[in-house]
Amino acid sequence: MVMFVKKNLQRIIKNRALEISIIYALVGGGWILFSDMLLDRLLEYNAPLRILKGVLYAIVTALLLYVLIRRHESSVKQSTEALQLEEQKFHALFENANDAILLYELTENNMPSNFIEVNQAACRRFGYTRDELLSMSPLSITQENRLEMIPSIFDKVVRQGSFTWEGSNITKDGRLVQSEYSVRVLTLGGKKVVLSIVRDITARKRAEEILRESEAKYRLITENMSDLIGVVNVDGVALYASPSHKTVLGFPPEHYEGNFVFDLVHPEDIALVKQRFRTMLETKERTRVEFRYAHFHGHWVFVEAHGTPVIDEYGNVEKIVVVARDITKRKQTEEQLLKSEKLAVVGQLAAGVAHEIRNPMTALKGFLQLISRQGENARYCNIMLSELDRINTIVDEFLMVAKPQVQKFQHNDVRNLLRDVIILMNAQGTMSNVRVSINFEPSVPMVPCDGNQLKQVFINIIKNAIDAMPLGGDIEIQVTHEGNKVFIRFIDNGCGIPEERIPRLGEPFYTTKEKGTGLGLMVSYRIIEAHHGEIRISSEVNKGTMVEVVLPTRDEHVSSMSHHLVAHP
Repeated sequence: MVMFVKKNLQRIIKNRALEISIIYALVGGGWILFSDMLLDRLLEYNAPLRILKGVLYAIVTALLLYVLIRRHESSVKQSTEALQLEEQKFHALFENANDAILLYELTENNMPSNFIEVNQAACRRFGYTRDELLSMSPLSITQENRLEMIPSIFDKVVRQGSFTWEGSNITKDGRLVQSEYSVRVLTLGGKKVVLSIVRDITARKRAEEILRESEAKYRLITENMSDLIGVVNVDGVALYASPSHKTVLGFPPEHYEGNFVFDLVHPEDIALVKQRFRTMLETKERTRVEFRYAHFHGHWVFVEAHGTPVIDEYGNVEKIVVVARDITKRKQTEEQLLKSEKLAVVGQLAAGVAHEIRNPMTALKGFLQLISRQGENARYCNIMLSELDRINTIVDEFLMVAKPQVQKFQHNDVRNLLRDVIILMNAQGTMSNVRVSINFEPSVPMVPCDGNQLKQVFINIIKNAIDAMPLGGDIEIQVTHEGNKVFIRFIDNGCGIPEERIPRLGEPFYTTKEKGTGLGLMVSYRIIEAHHGEIRISSEVNKGTMVEVVLPTRDEHVSSMSHHLVAHP
């Protein structure tokens, strides 16, 4: 490459000398004509001085040529030194470049010919000596399946003047080296010459491949895991939300990205969440928090979130990575365990209390009946006997919670059970001005159940509905089925139950009635659970309540024995 450039530089210097010679000839010719005319005019009438004309002309011309030659020599020297300096710089850059640099001419049909200059990096890259490369062309080191692309590539090179692409080279030992080609068309000595810079991108390609594999792996994890993954900046704005947000919370990831993450936190939990967020920014340590987050369908989802701060090179929190999971079922299980513990305590208490109360109650009731027969204070005795009956009813409910009960499972038609209950409750409904209507599907599958226990559940629910309508009202009972489940709905238009109190229904001694104990609904829950069903309650204050009992129609969850023992805690 250096020799090639040196030859061109020498050609340029020779052209410069020719240019100066022409200028000298023009200036000299002009001087001769001008000086000759000037001397003729000055010496026309001075014959002696004419003799000196030739001498004067020779002296002046010699001085002028001397000055011009000295200036030319100085100019040539400066140009030569400058060219030598540029040559040294170019040689240093050319030979010490890390990238392979190759120079080759183009043929008439724009195809590359043999290399005319290569640097040391090219020799190292391809494994050939300089002389070997100078006897080769770019086609010699091009991958065979890429040769057909060469004409189109060099058409673009000539048309655009420069072009960059990626490909593979073959080294002397047969290895394939991934390379990036940057080529530019130059004109030197009237010929089209291509300057090609070839960079080894094997390491870069490998790094890109590793990065793609890593991204694909983490994308596979984040897009298919049930946990929620998010990235939040220090202002609380979501930068990223994983696709699992759609599955768990109903909103697509785009709904969160660019918005404040606190906007969908439950109002009762938002202060705690913000406080933990600020603490994490201050301490730069991981934190954990449980809170409720809004679902697309309007309900709240309990989530457990772990936040990890990402620290930048200056030691500041740059962003926060949040991994959260839905713990709603876990919360429900914890509540059920808490209820079970309460029931266990209540059961133990009930067994002792019922025994201790019933014995003196029997004596009291006997003596009151004896006193009432004597006619003295009979009215007071009747009141006391009525209250003792109420105490006895409560004791019976205690015992129902406390002691194991034998359940007799048979296939029953719940419609017949409901008809028996309605007949039983009609009198109380009439006294309270409550009308009971039924709406049964014509064909409902049989349900494996203990008929007496289900009747007890239905009676408890209807009594609660009647108590919720002190001024009278309507109760509609619906029976439907879908799949392997039967749905029994009790719908009233009573006073309703506040939404925040519904989750606690079924707890012992928790009631919304003035004189209630909460045991009736608790026993109902336990009976339906023993039948592998569930009770659902929805209500709106001043509009009414719907209690839905769901029972399975198949008995695979129930023992095949007609009798089995279910122990209540």
